[in-house]
Amino acid sequence: MSVHVLNPGGASGGGSVGQLSTIVTRAQALLGSTLDTPLGSDFDNDQWPVIATGGTGSTNMNTTARGGVITMTSGATAGGTAQMKPHGGTASHVSNPAGTRWYYMARAAVTTAIDAQTTANFGILNNGGNPNALIGVFGSVSTVNFTGHVVTNGGVTTNVTTVGVAIDTNYHTFEIWCDTVNVTFAVDGTQLGSTPVANIGTNSAFIGPFVGNGATAATRSIDIDRTYVVVASN
Repeated sequence: MSVHVLNPGGASGGGSVGQLSTIVTRAQALLGSTLDTPLGSDFDNDQWPVIATGGTGSTNMNTTARGGVITMTSGATAGGTAQMKPHGGTASHVSNPAGTRWYYMARAAVTTAIDAQTTANFGILNNGGNPNALIGVFGSVSTVNFTGHVVTNGGVTTNVTTVGVAIDTNYHTFEIWCDTVNVTFAVDGTQLGSTPVANIGTNSAFIGPFVGNGATAATRSIDIDRTYVVVASN
């Protein structure tokens, strides 16, 4: 994935200094001033991440959208998927999701209808395994409201839907953060709820948005305008 690193007051790689400063400010307000390093992309250039697709899934730059938007789609054949990964597919954005403080955000939209087979989410995950900390649509557990979702190293899943925020096709700001006590999920500033860090694992994780249609032969799509995780510098 195109990685931009910003310490407040400077920038490298691309993206908006003002936007990145806002993201860092939000992370620091939640978790403290040591979170100073945003890793991710505004998709404002053609430094594409690794794309992993299955079936008829595809990922494309939406060239008509302002500022750069990635469109990911399952295609209309059942079993279609699309996922983005960092370059190399093994980079670590969060070294220990349960034991460190981190903040994740995505400005994104689920742009098609969904059903109980649909998976459309944003967050961090381990390469080909666990843990996961994700927010979005997760099949039958979230056909009405967006859901928070964590998975331990051993594959035990916990879904968080304490407060309902309805699924629609509009852009939203999806957030996940960990203070080493709880993992908390929010949509447009409304907290869906939290779950103890015991419900998430310690293996390293990276940003990895995903969309899939399961057994339904219909297109499921997401648009991603930006996605970042903010951590403390090394």
